[in-house]
Amino acid sequence: MTHSVLIVLWIFTVPLHAAELCPAADIGSLQLALKDKAAAEVNFFASWCASCKKHLSAATSSDVFIAVFDEKAAAEKVVAHVAREPLPRCFWDQDGSIAKAYDVKGLPAQRPAEISPRQ
Repeated sequence: MTHSVLIVLWIFTVPLHAAELCPAADIGSLQLALKDKAAAEVNFFASWCASCKKHLSAATSSDVFIAVFDEKAAAEKVVAHVAREPLPRCFWDQDGSIAKAYDVKGLPAQRPAEISPRQ
């Protein structure tokens, strides 16, 4: 009985929209998604990075965040619980190609989206 109650409580603590917060992306799909956002900065974060959470808490809906070096579910949970509504655009770097193209080696990191990332 105790296990059933814990499972039900866990389900209700995760936002219902969390599965769609940070869709998987690679460098090609990110470039397509940012095509209309020429002046946007790209912010790189991970769920385990305390400084990154500070950047997320100050984000606006026009900001773009890329979850790198992280698991998708963990990144989405941080976005759901730390970022303010309306939530910033978020993508999960599924294969490491985004971090590699933008030469991200440490977090948090910011890069102008309008420059051509390093291939």
